[in-house]
Amino acid sequence: FINCLEASYNMALLFVVGINMALILFAGML
Repeated sequence: FINCLEASYNMALLFVVGINMALILFAGML
């Protein structure tokens, strides 16, 4: 259970970081 929770937490963290990077790149193009 702990490993599953940690894995989902890491995935969510990577997802948020990816969204932030995409927003920064998008803002840089404007």
